[in-house]
Amino acid sequence: MGQKEDRDNTLERVTNVAIILVSAVFLLSHSADMVDWVKQQAGKATDRRLVAHTWEELIDTESLLDDGEKASGRPILVEFIDYQCPACRGVGPAVFEASARGTVVVAIRHLPLEGLHPMARTAAKAAVCAERQGRFQPAHELLLSDDEWVNSDDWVRFAEVIGIDDAGEYASCLEGGEAEARIDRDKNLAIALSIASTPAFVTADGIHYGVGGFRAALEESGGLTRNQP
Repeated sequence: MGQKEDRDNTLERVTNVAIILVSAVFLLSHSADMVDWVKQQAGKATDRRLVAHTWEELIDTESLLDDGEKASGRPILVEFIDYQCPACRGVGPAVFEASARGTVVVAIRHLPLEGLHPMARTAAKAAVCAERQGRFQPAHELLLSDDEWVNSDDWVRFAEVIGIDDAGEYASCLEGGEAEARIDRDKNLAIALSIASTPAFVTADGIHYGVGGFRAALEESGGLTRNQP
């Protein structure tokens, strides 16, 4: 009986050591993945805290796709945009479609990356000045879908195309400081959220980047179910 107990104890110790060794090997082989996962979760928590501090200011804007729907109870997400950014232009049709379907309200904030795109700030001013005359959405869509403004810099013609009634007031707005100040406020919001690239999509729960970030933001905000195409 004593020898059997010794054998059982030895077997138990060997088994425990084996379990420990296997666990150690597993943890070591997956340590990089675990570290990445921890960093990702920490990053998400940080994003949520930053958004919580700025959310009310973020959505307090007249730059809405589907104007007037902010109080409709639909999910709201915020897009930081640069009108010369290829990814912003690429995801534009999907954003317009979601807004037209009525699944989400999109609020636009401006983040012209002037070091990369020399016309981006002027385009942002064109959108802000159109907003002042109730023509933000057509200005926004034209800036994303047409390249003529990049080469011509003919904002009088641009105003005519989007249906601006007072071209003189529009031109004054482009030259004045109010539009500049508005863009600077948007850029400061981006800085507060540590956003430095476009497009960036912000929901009440987090921040998502790039073309794929739009679908992730829709899912997170409740504007898209996971099985929806």
